[in-house]
Order: sequence, then structure tokens, then C-alpha cells
Amino acid sequence: MSSMNSFEENNILFEFCERQLDLLEEDLQRLLNTPRLFTKREVAAYTRVLETLYMLGAVAASEHAETRDTEILTPFTATSRRSVSDNAISVLYQNVRGLRTKVDEFFVAVSDAQYDVIVLTDTWLNECFHSVQLFGDAYNVYRCDRNPHSTNKKRGGGVLIAVTNRLNSQISPVRISDIVEQLWVKIVGLYRTISLGVVYISSDCASNVISIDAHIESALRQSNSLQPNDMHVVFGDYNQPNLSWISCSNGYAFPDPNTSAFSGASSALVDGFALLGIRQMSTIVNNRNHTLDPVFVNDVAKDACTLSEAHEPIIEADLFHPPLLLTLCISLPTSYESCSVSNEFNFGHADFVGVNQSLLETDWSVLDDFGNVDLAADFFSDTLRQFFRHHVPTFGPRMNPPWSNARLRFLKRKRSAALKKYTYRRNPTTKQHFFQISNEYRAYNQFRYSEYVRRTQNDLKKKPKRFWSFVNEKRKQSGLPSNMFLEDLVSANTQTTCDLFAKHFASVFSPTVASDLQIDDAMRNIP
Repeated sequence: MSSMNSFEENNILFEFCERQLDLLEEDLQRLLNTPRLFTKREVAAYTRVLETLYMLGAVAASEHAETRDTEILTPFTATSRRSVSDNAISVLYQNVRGLRTKVDEFFVAVSDAQYDVIVLTDTWLNECFHSVQLFGDAYNVYRCDRNPHSTNKKRGGGVLIAVTNRLNSQISPVRISDIVEQLWVKIVGLYRTISLGVVYISSDCASNVISIDAHIESALRQSNSLQPNDMHVVFGDYNQPNLSWISCSNGYAFPDPNTSAFSGASSALVDGFALLGIRQMSTIVNNRNHTLDPVFVNDVAKDACTLSEAHEPIIEADLFHPPLLLTLCISLPTSYESCSVSNEFNFGHADFVGVNQSLLETDWSVLDDFGNVDLAADFFSDTLRQFFRHHVPTFGPRMNPPWSNARLRFLKRKRSAALKKYTYRRNPTTKQHFFQISNEYRAYNQFRYSEYVRRTQNDLKKKPKRFWSFVNEKRKQSGLPSNMFLEDLVSANTQTTCDLFAKHFASVFSPTVASDLQIDDAMRNIP
């Protein structure tokens, strides 16, 4: 008799754990529903047991999932904002119906988000709102705020695409029409590029064929700039509620001729994308059974993606615009990480007496023996670092986010376990359990952030440096911009940025090598 492989063993273990969890949960719920009164200690004990059961269920599900092919890709299992998957990225799309009054709420939610790309429409943003206020420094943010020339409305509108800084992204250099609120961003993979677009057409322009044609013309220019193997994805709120979409066997969605009411604008939209070879694939409807946020993709993207309603929106979802989750399978190149160590050593508690003694005891005359300034500089730097490691303490691990505490971290682990259980056991019970824990975690996370802001404001007199550091973090983004330009060249990652700097510096330095006589003459003229 042949022995079972690891998949069969884990499968049997997973099924056994499921049965036991169901039986134990039913028994405990039956006990809790008995008419007799329970003491506080008994209730707390039963609650801890139930929480443990949910945790065990999530562990069993994850162990089971490790031994089989991935069937469900979610932003919490397939990708991470802090650790992008090697073969998939997650894209969240949401119509947020304005962010001006939700800045803090949105920032707290994004600080814990696991999405690689966040696409938003109807942002209501303008130049008074900085992207760092919403996304911190974890994303490269590309925006197209309300254009007064594209609509008669002064408020509303606006679109943005935020891409995690672990991905190589850049604003598309292809010219697009400015009479429509739209933008395209390119994400560079190992063998192909993703052209990601988003558009918002206001209700007063939805019947304007000129606006639709301008958008289609922009999409055409983007398509013409792509290689045959590249992906093209366009999200948007077109305000076309009279279009009803039905799914077909080829994976695309087409307007239902029996229930759709075509206008000049809607016909131009459908026909225009069809001529480009870009088709709609979303059949996710809102509370009125309408699809207001279509997703247009080309054949390459359709074969490498999955689309579903997002488990959980960044902020409270609009009933007319359910949030969407698009998972794209793509091989990604090795990312270049910045290696800043400016905060590694805590010089505020350094042993400067020991550092000074080490400097005095070192024989620096060996620097003259190198004969090469680069080797001498390396020796000098390595010696100093060695002294620092012996006499200067390092900073300990900092809380991330800074308002975190033990209870918040516990609720986060509890929420992750509930999501895993809901992912692998989809039923009303696990769904209700996940949303209950998620709401508890979000409420406490928002409370901790509010307290953190309040303490920072109250410390203005005692610790003004901390207060102004917090303000500066909200007003400007640290580090280099996401895109840098030199003549007609564009840089979008660390490597190409270094190449552009090298090219610029090379253009202002002469390659001529000075003679010894010229060097001696120059040294005599130094005052």
C-alpha cells in the first residue's frame, strides 16, 4: 500500500479540523444560549475558546492552501503593499465620492492597506490637498484633479492612481486630451508593461459625444504606444446607467440589447473601445442592478487577470459604486531598494569619549600607503563605522504605525485570521464574523490615530520638534520624486535615476586629465 503524499495528508487534516470546528462551535453556542445565567469568568472563557477556534480554522485553511495550487487570489494572501508578489499585483478600484472630509480616515485605512495599486474616481481633490496627506510615503501618487474646462461643475470629479513604491511606475508620456478628467500610468514588468488608465466623466458631460470621443482618442494613443504583449486596463465612471451588461462565454461583457437604452454617447463608448480591441469585462452590479463602473481590458490583460467585488473597501463604499478588485498576473523585475542608514545610530546616547579614544589610538598614517584615493576613502569610512558600532547604540524597532499598541496588533491578527477563514469558507456566518472583527479593528485604529494626533498637538510646547516633524510629513513628501526628467528622458526607478544623474554630471565635467605641473601650479595659488 503506497503512502499518502503531503497534499492528501493535509487535505485529510483540513477536513478533520473543519468538522471538529463546526461541532465545537455548535456546542459552545448551544451552551451560551441556555437560559441559566453565566458568570463573567465563564463568558470570558467561552469567548476565548471561540476566538481560538477561529484562529485554528484560519491556520488549518492556510496549511491546506500551501499544498494546493492557488485558486483564490486576494490582496491579503497573494500580494502585499510591503512585499509585492513575484507574479501578481492587486488593484483596488473605488468611487470614493469625495475625500476632502475623509482625509484622516483615508490615511489610517491606507496605512494598513495591502493593495499594490489603488485607483480612485470622484476624489474632489485640488491643489490644497497634498497626496502625502492621504497616502504617506508608501505610494507614488498620480493625480488629475477637477478640470474647470472639462465641465461646468466647480466641485467634485478628479481621479488618481496610487502605485506602491516597490513597483516601477511612471506617468504615461503619451499626450492625452485635457477636456476629460483622465490619466494613464505605466507599470513596468519583467517582460511586459501594464498601461493602467482611469477616467471620470461627470453627469453633465455623460451625453456629450465629444467628451467620449476625446477619451477614446486618448486610449487609442495609449494602445499605439504599447507592445503586442503589453496589458491595457481602463477603469472609469462614465455615468452611463442605461447600459446593461451581460456576461458571455469568452469572459467579456456586452450590452444587453433588450434592456439597454443606447444614446449617441453610449454607442460611441462601446463602439470606440471595440475598434481598439478593448472590451468590457465587469458584470458586478450595484444596489439598483446597474454597472456604473465598467472595466475595459485588452485580450492580453483579460487572459491574465481576475475581477471580483473587493472584500473590503478602503473607506465606506457607495451603494451605487461597489469597490472592485482586479488581480493581474505579471512577472516583476527585481526592485532597487534605497539603503538609507541615517537613523541607524542613536548619536544622542553615544559614548563620545570612547569614540575620541579610538580615533586617537588609530594609526592614520596608513592612508598614505594606499596610493589610491578611493581605497583610502573606503578604509577611512569602514574604520569610522567600526568605531560607531562599538560606541554608538542603534535605534530599536519603531512602531509601525506610530500609534500602534498591543491591542491594535492583536485585533489586526484576529482580523487577518477571520479574513482567511472567510476566504476559504464562504458562508454568511464567516462573512458576518469577518465584518464584525474588521469594524472593531477599524474603529480602534481610528481612535488610536486620533489620540496620536491629539498628543502631538498637546506636545507643541514641550516637544515642538516632534510637532513640526508631524506637520512637515503631512505637507510634503520626503525623498526623490517618483519621476525625474533630463531633456526628453524620464526616470521612474532608482537605477534609471542614477543613470540620469551620471549623464548630467558627465556633461559638465571635462574628461581631460591634468598634468602634475598643472596640479602643482594650482596648489601654489590656493590662499
